[in-house]
Amino acid sequence: DFDRYKNWFLNYASKEGMIEEDSHNKWKIMHYYHKKNHHLFHKQVKSKDDIGINIIGWHGGQFSIGISGTKIIRAAKSVDIPVNAIEIRMPPDHEFKPPELLDVTLTRSIS
Repeated sequence: DFDRYKNWFLNYASKEGMIEEDSHNKWKIMHYYHKKNHHLFHKQVKSKDDIGINIIGWHGGQFSIGISGTKIIRAAKSVDIPVNAIEIRMPPDHEFKPPELLDVTLTRSIS
């Protein structure tokens, strides 16, 4: 479930080399801030225009992780939900498509 995934991400993503430690720490600080203060600035979601999605993954992957990320991005785009494809560190080239062959713009930004 999503809560277990976030808990894993908070504790292990940088340790396993999935994301740079500096980016992970920024994400962790913002996560805790939003978790503690969400009622102060998050409005109620009433329509698709009230939300957006950041998908962190290996978007060029030719196997399950890349395919799953692509499916989530395409699903969000199909209903006009804003989506960012955030690319984590790239593994060996023979397992991935070059970023220029993907139909999404990749970013390293966590915002």
